[in-house]
Amino acid sequence: MPTTSRRTLVAYKLACHRLRKPDILIPLDEVCAAGFLGAFLDFYDSFEGSFSYGDSGKYCFIDGVDIHDEGILLRIKSGSDGEGISILDPEKATIIGRYGSDKAPMVDSRVYLRKAAGDFAVLFVEHVKGSAGDTFLKMPMKDWFKKTYQGYLMDWEPIAEEESLDALNSIEDFEVRKYLRSSDFADSLVTGARYISCRLAHKPRHPFPVAMLREALADLNKAKTLFGLFANDDHEDRVEVYVKANSKSGRTVRFDISKSMDWKINEILNDRGEPVLSDGEFKKRCDWKGSLIERRLGRG
Repeated sequence: MPTTSRRTLVAYKLACHRLRKPDILIPLDEVCAAGFLGAFLDFYDSFEGSFSYGDSGKYCFIDGVDIHDEGILLRIKSGSDGEGISILDPEKATIIGRYGSDKAPMVDSRVYLRKAAGDFAVLFVEHVKGSAGDTFLKMPMKDWFKKTYQGYLMDWEPIAEEESLDALNSIEDFEVRKYLRSSDFADSLVTGARYISCRLAHKPRHPFPVAMLREALADLNKAKTLFGLFANDDHEDRVEVYVKANSKSGRTVRFDISKSMDWKINEILNDRGEPVLSDGEFKKRCDWKGSLIERRLGRG
């Protein structure tokens, strides 16, 4: 069965303020006569389902829209040009086609906007390798909002991972992956080795405290060496750190904490090539996480 690319879930806070008055936020549903969800649909309709932005090389097609009481789900195809692409048949391990940098590969992903919670709304973007991610949406939506609702500007900011930390009950395990260089000793011993993995697991019924994750986030280099499992060297090896955690709601979630700590909510949805979440599962995950964020940020 073919594996799929890793997908992650990133959250953004959307808010609105008057021109030259950034400290005074306006309830989103008051700015938009049809409500903020209605404005989002108007934004989508204004581009007739497809658009690019400037000379960024990013392209997007809206593949479908589902309207729910809690929010709006967009199914999109997005990507960028600028790279030569070879097409592989995984079963035969042969190249079956190529196209140049003047063509743009399009990848399926999704966007989910929760209904406004007073003066902000939470937007989720499903990131996948090769897609345009939030690039296709951020500036076009801000520009459209500025032109449509004159005198108002939209704020768009990533939501810090602290929102998720508050929802965690304990840590199940840490995993450190060191990706091999061509000169690494393992290459001559194990054909096809990609990385060395070390996992720090807890004793039965004694999960790690969340404070341990906070400590790792405060010093990413310490997290990478994970108490001596991998020694530091001068080669700047590619090292990734993953954490599996137990949430207070009983859900087990997995995070990549290798990024710098201005990081966003970046929950891994299918770490090992599992099939992507269905639309219903994706919406359910966004609603669960969105409700946590809204409670923390003070939903009215």
